Amino acid sequence: MTSGKPRIKGGSHRIPEGISNNESAGNLLVAASQLLDGSNSWEQIWGKLLLAGFDPHAINSALLELQPDCEISYRMSPPSSPAIEQQILLFGQVSAHEGSVAASELLVMVGQKLQASLSSSEVAVFGESREITTEFHRRLEQVGVVKTQTHYSANGSYGEVEQHPIEAFAHQLMGAKSSLMICATSGGNRQLSKIVNRAAIAHGIPAIYYHAQGLQVQLGPLVIPKQTACYECYKIRRDATLAAWERSLLGWAREGGQLASTLGTDWVLVDAIKHLTGFGEPVCRGRVLFIDYYAGLPEVHTVLRLPRCTVCGNPRRPAVRLWDESP
Repeated sequence: MTSGKPRIKGGSHRIPEGISNNESAGNLLVAASQLLDGSNSWEQIWGKLLLAGFDPHAINSALLELQPDCEISYRMSPPSSPAIEQQILLFGQVSAHEGSVAASELLVMVGQKLQASLSSSEVAVFGESREITTEFHRRLEQVGVVKTQTHYSANGSYGEVEQHPIEAFAHQLMGAKSSLMICATSGGNRQLSKIVNRAAIAHGIPAIYYHAQGLQVQLGPLVIPKQTACYECYKIRRDATLAAWERSLLGWAREGGQLASTLGTDWVLVDAIKHLTGFGEPVCRGRVLFIDYYAGLPEVHTVLRLPRCTVCGNPRRPAVRLWDESP
């Protein structure tokens, strides 16, 4: 059995006689028991029950009641239950601060709607290593995103052969009400970013990019197809500002070291939550955030679309009619 994914001993849970009179509580226990089959983590079970319309407090009580009947590789309480409740309250408070809550609405009700939207969202994470994709997957589960897929290159680099599974993931996300692609790279190799960018634009899926290089992290841009500049727009504009010696440093960076701990993933997570729930403007929407952890200096730069971008724009040059031009 996978570590941290509970399963009921014997495959079923006996519902106490006192609860049989309470139809709502009984239905919740039945639904929770069906999910406790060893294929879902506590976070996934909590999110799926919330998405099914059950009350967060009732979910918490039901999972605590079912826990003694479960077998897992290491004992743990349902970690997302109290944490998600606090997150729901936070969503409501932020929405009220932004003025998007009606006077008749309760903060918890608003937070529950946003959490349900987050739980129903679908996210695909692409990275150059298993460690980085696992880190993003873990963080997404913590906040209640239960539909997460990951893909990484076995040899640490991407080529045209990896383009097909990425396009397949993007095609699957087209049917989701709310979806996002996360691309994580490091060092001087950004071939994966180009592949994800083409697939995201072609299928109309939003994508956010993460890049770590030494003690510096680049977050963004968050690309919304047909609304913001794509990754190719950013790359062309960035390369146009680099001197020759700076371009040589990009090649040298491929051999550079990396910190054992992943930096800056929390920024990506918050922007992903903002985008998927719509309760705030993502910092990286059409922008790039640079963080130098060594110097402690953050920078934000706006990325403008290229009218003739070969990926998101119209690459055709307008016809030049010399006879229409004045002398």
